[in-house]
Amino acid sequence: MLALSPGTTAGLVDPAATFEVRLGVPARDARLVLLDARDTMVPSSANSEVGFSASRFTLTPMEPLVPGGRYVLRLEGLESRPVKSDGGRAFEPLVILLQVTGEPPPAPPKKAKKKRGR
Repeated sequence: MLALSPGTTAGLVDPAATFEVRLGVPARDARLVLLDARDTMVPSSANSEVGFSASRFTLTPMEPLVPGGRYVLRLEGLESRPVKSDGGRAFEPLVILLQVTGEPPPAPPKKAKKKRGR
């Protein structure tokens, strides 16, 4: 599990990585999401534990990440992008850029265009 907190940068991650983000404030109105290079949400299971003085968010992708792929891990609000603490303080979303170790899979072969007869 890759544990992250605000101000942390993550470089290369394993294709089987899981993620954890900890905040020093209780924040029930927040979620952790993983986005691929097309800004599409990666199917994942996520969990949050909000205590009296802190919060912990975990995310596990349903399938291994694509080797060589680029992703964005983002802690954001449930209703809007800003994260709101239980005390009402708003924070900008936490955004962490990730790259997966390994070589990207080969591109699929391009289909040949059919020639039209004249």
